[in-house]
Amino acid sequence: MKKWPQVGAKITYKGIHAFWFNDIINNARENLEIDKEYTIRTINVLSSWCSITLEETGNIVYSLNFFDYEA
Repeated sequence: MKKWPQVGAKITYKGIHAFWFNDIINNARENLEIDKEYTIRTINVLSSWCSITLEETGNIVYSLNFFDYEA
């Protein structure tokens, strides 16, 4: 079973990839910097993807798949 990072974990943004929600892609394009480290504020494991918010950007939602992290 895959382990998910916890609230407070440090993750590194690696860029966007094909994803089915344009608003989530735009959130990343407008607010994140590649190779920069961020802190998970909230994490929500859904049926087909995992949404997160970051301490550094408030309530803006991103896909965990855009980030590298240790499980």
